[in-house]
Amino acid sequence: MDLLIEHPEEGLFLLPGGLLDSNGECRREVKLRPLTGREEEWIADPTREWTEAALVTALLQRTLERIGPHRATQEMIRSLPVGDRDYLMLKLRRITFGKRVEVILHCPRPECGKKMDIDFDLDQIPVERMPTRPSYTMILSEAAAPVEDHGHSQREIVFRIPQGGDQEAARGWSASGGEDLFRRLLERCLLKIGGTEEQIADRVSRLSARAVEEIAAAMERHAPQVQVEMEARCPECGEDFIHYFEIVPFF
Repeated sequence: MDLLIEHPEEGLFLLPGGLLDSNGECRREVKLRPLTGREEEWIADPTREWTEAALVTALLQRTLERIGPHRATQEMIRSLPVGDRDYLMLKLRRITFGKRVEVILHCPRPECGKKMDIDFDLDQIPVERMPTRPSYTMILSEAAAPVEDHGHSQREIVFRIPQGGDQEAARGWSASGGEDLFRRLLERCLLKIGGTEEQIADRVSRLSARAVEEIAAAMERHAPQVQVEMEARCPECGEDFIHYFEIVPFF
């Protein structure tokens, strides 16, 4: 049972995933402070060419005071699961600017495209809590499993959850897209394929599209999630649609 109760007014929050420290203990309690005016000007500087992941790391490095009993370092922030970083950005926005959010949407119907205003409370955004583990094991389906030269299928996959550092590394993968981009991520996050830690990059390149899809689904099941699907209706044409609110791009 978690001993910490969240106190937003004091900047005390509980990560949905958590950071594994050197003793293997999952640290979930954090202390976060609001942005200062100077920091707001700093991130708004048009000469800075931020990537999304680098901006999150830079902001949290300045505002995240501790993770568990440990002073938060850049390396620790990069080692947080992606869902935890999204969660911290959600809370940073809340304690800096308030919990009420107003967004402008466009009707997705091409012949309409009208603007509409939607407002909601950040505390209403669902958070799926999945305490972090060092690794996760899954078994690929027979149809997805790669087959080695000796004819045996390699169904066992051991992986870790994608982290902030993996997002930052993606900056150099701009030429990749879709499945290729995810395969680059797998080269960093897969620990074993078929019970061996050897030649991960080469083995990833030989995974079928179905195997990649199954691994992605398993990672998503085990990762902490901060997502909100907003049901909306265009006031002009009556079109119903779903808008996916993403906190980091919004921030």
